Amino acid sequence: MLRPGLLMKPWQFLPIGIVALFAILFLPYYESYIASFAAALLVAVVAAGFCLQPRQEFFRVNTKAPRRTAGGERVREHDLLAVKLELAHLWLLFIPTSLGVLFLVGTAANDTTWHIGLFRWLDYPFRAYTYVTFRVAGVVIAGTIALLSQWITERWILRDVIATYAMSASTKNGHLNYVFLDRYGSYYGGSTFPFGSMNPSIGRIVFYNESNPDRNKIVGGLLFHRVVVLGEGLTDLDYKTTEAHLKRGRAGLAET
Repeated sequence: MLRPGLLMKPWQFLPIGIVALFAILFLPYYESYIASFAAALLVAVVAAGFCLQPRQEFFRVNTKAPRRTAGGERVREHDLLAVKLELAHLWLLFIPTSLGVLFLVGTAANDTTWHIGLFRWLDYPFRAYTYVTFRVAGVVIAGTIALLSQWITERWILRDVIATYAMSASTKNGHLNYVFLDRYGSYYGGSTFPFGSMNPSIGRIVFYNESNPDRNKIVGGLLFHRVVVLGEGLTDLDYKTTEAHLKRGRAGLAET
């Protein structure tokens, strides 16, 4: 069955609230260092993602892509695909990385690398541009965090996975929801933004960690990776059937 997400208990909010309170009270003592630490963190997260190399790049997976016959009837076409994971859209990482590097270089040139008045402009709330600057800065920060979070999450999950095919997948309210079976017959699923390919043949391939299937990613939700089809098997034949046909074929060739 599907495992529900872990919910925090009421008493667990207490330490989080205490930490947040202290962070706000002592903000004037460390706010000047936040910008530089954030800039250095941008570069570190991007580098860490490249260090998380997948242990396996080639996969063999049985697919059941929906098709329509010449008469308009909907059927599921079985196929055996050999696919490869490749990096994609790496130019998106250039944006936060370049911003972080330029910030560090610029502040180092002024001998203020670790001392920046990050929120100093908030002391002038009546300036005409303060609200616009605040909103633009918020959008940039939120976008950068989301981008790097997607990058490091994909690299971490895809580091040690096997492939399967989603039993069902649907897009609703801007989210891609899917359900799949692991090799032991247990149901798992996930929800993500539809970043990747929605091709019915490969868009529903799911990569999951065998020891922890909750760590999974569907191809339709991958932003920094893409799946390349290296070869196709025999239509309407699964792996075991294909292997049986190959064995019989080899035996026949050996006899001749």
